[in-house]
Amino acid sequence: MKLEGAVAVVTGAGSGLGEALVVRLADEGATPVVLDLRPDRVERVVDDLVAAGHEATGWTCDVSDRDAVKQTFAEIGERLGRVDLLVNNAGRSALVPFLDMTDEEVDWVTGPNLMGPVHCIRAAAPLMPPGSRIVNVTSLSGRIPTPGEAYYSGCKAAVVVLSEALVAELRGRGIGVTVVMPGEMSTALFDEHPSWDLRPEWQHRMEVPPERVAAAVVRGIRRNRFEVVYPRHMRATLLFQRVNRTLFRWGVGRYYRTVEGRISRTGAQPAARGASPSSP
Repeated sequence: MKLEGAVAVVTGAGSGLGEALVVRLADEGATPVVLDLRPDRVERVVDDLVAAGHEATGWTCDVSDRDAVKQTFAEIGERLGRVDLLVNNAGRSALVPFLDMTDEEVDWVTGPNLMGPVHCIRAAAPLMPPGSRIVNVTSLSGRIPTPGEAYYSGCKAAVVVLSEALVAELRGRGIGVTVVMPGEMSTALFDEHPSWDLRPEWQHRMEVPPERVAAAVVRGIRRNRFEVVYPRHMRATLLFQRVNRTLFRWGVGRYYRTVEGRISRTGAQPAARGASPSSP
């Protein structure tokens, strides 16, 4: 996809990967449209882009709110005429076992991670000409089950499969689809829920800067790739998952036992002695 002159809408663009993406897209000649839940972040990022000599605009928008999304994209259409690139990047998570989550936490995770892409794709598609592209930023958790973030993992998996189906459904419109699956990344997501204070230290050491992920995403967009996995070495993990699902599930269980006692709100249940990998 040609990025020079493209109108590029990025959700969750007020920090982290979203901010890194709008900067990178602006450097490629695109016109970024900054969408974020927090107006102060929208204003700061747009001001920084303009100060750097780029054309940019922004809207405050809660992507989990269907009506707000419809209104925002209607205004984008009126002002800019089209959307060439939609990047569904907004998201949030909690390090809480599934059965420990409150109803409010379930809704809080569902909103931007699942319904956000749904609302934005439906609102943006009528504004997208042939040759445009939708980019859904998910997570390696969308392919690799992540206990402790089981519901987040499920939401991301749903978006991965939605993306795969949309490749076929949107081909007739000339709209391409890319799904992005980053691993551990330095992001403001970890500041938005107190449960992340319980994350093991070794996970902190695995984090990669969002700017590196943004560079990989832009390369994928330019090359019309369906799938972007970063860091690249995580492809080996995805391959191992496909080759030996039984052993992989056993490893996932071992991982959870290392963190369960730290994050459980109800008290970790002891694992059965002598447990072995389950059948597929």
